[in-house]
Amino acid sequence: MLRVVLAILLLAYLFCSVYCRIKKIKSDFRGVESVRKNVNCDKVEENQENTVAELSIRNRVVTVLYRISDNVIRVMLFITGYIPSHHIRNFLYRHIFMVSFGKKVVMYYGAEIRAPWNLYIDDGAIIGDKAILDARRGIYIGKNVNLSTGVWIWTLQHKVNSPIFETEGAPVYVEDSAWISCRATVLPGVTIARGGVIAANGVCAKNTDEFGVYGGVPCKKIGERNQNLTYEFQGCHMHML
Repeated sequence: MLRVVLAILLLAYLFCSVYCRIKKIKSDFRGVESVRKNVNCDKVEENQENTVAELSIRNRVVTVLYRISDNVIRVMLFITGYIPSHHIRNFLYRHIFMVSFGKKVVMYYGAEIRAPWNLYIDDGAIIGDKAILDARRGIYIGKNVNLSTGVWIWTLQHKVNSPIFETEGAPVYVEDSAWISCRATVLPGVTIARGGVIAANGVCAKNTDEFGVYGGVPCKKIGERNQNLTYEFQGCHMHML
């Protein structure tokens, strides 16, 4: 039984590796900002000689395959997030799920990542436990950034007034030495400027100033941070978390 489970996990990780590499290549080729809105837009090119019925069947098959693939990725990312080893998780994130990691990056347990091939984390960044990183439109995290426990970053959302509930989104940028405190939320298209702070439970819907301190729902500027920041995170972490 154990061998069967291990074989299934191995095959699943192999599938994730191939799928994420393909998505990474496509993303790098066309740019994260031009990632298509949904899987229906990733269908194969239509052949003018095909009938409408054939196209409909083909589109349905492609859509189902994408949904199954995305489900496998999500499940395997969930499993990976709770592996009790920092080094194993980082290895899988970097080499299987194609997250772009800088040096001395720390990502604690329980992370939920969407579209990991569009997640870019620079040197010395720390991602707290149980973070949600929705990178479907791209997330760029700078050097020595700290995301505390339970931070949510979203790059895609539904249009409130859309009659078909369609989605819209844009990349999120968290610049060097920024600090997003526990349970704070960053919405699509926002840039957290260098040295900026989002206070606990804040909801940031607009770009921030450098070294500005923001809090509330929605976030408003409530202070200024010391600009003489000299710290550099060295990758220290709890190995099993």
